[in-house]
Amino acid sequence: PRVYALKKRHPALSIHINGGITSATDMQEHLRHVDGAMIGREAYQNPYALTRFEAVLGGGHLAPAREHVVAQMQHYTDAQLASGRVQLKHIVRHMLGLFNGLPGARQWRRTLSEQSHREDADSGLLQRALLAREEAARSVA
Repeated sequence: PRVYALKKRHPALSIHINGGITSATDMQEHLRHVDGAMIGREAYQNPYALTRFEAVLGGGHLAPAREHVVAQMQHYTDAQLASGRVQLKHIVRHMLGLFNGLPGARQWRRTLSEQSHREDADSGLLQRALLAREEAARSVA
């Protein structure tokens, strides 16, 4: 309410809201009152949530399957590792929440967390983590 009131008092200012936005519905409501809304924690903890935001806010794109995201990230990871400027652990830390809330998510995170810091870690770890997640998910079902 304070941010909305600020925008009302100063309509010429570009006012953006930040903090605690966890759904596209929340985002839509904020955008009715202010010029922009930032997603931080939700995107970091659950990066796949961005596909819901995009769908609701008019991106018009179909969300790729998480497994497809992993495959694309393998190509990106190969290029980054080949450059020698980055280590695998710096890339995969942003992917830990990709399967957040799904069966096998813990095994996905664990595999990446425990193995990405190794000197010999390469993009194949993403596929191994995906397989570990799928196996864990099957054992739950």
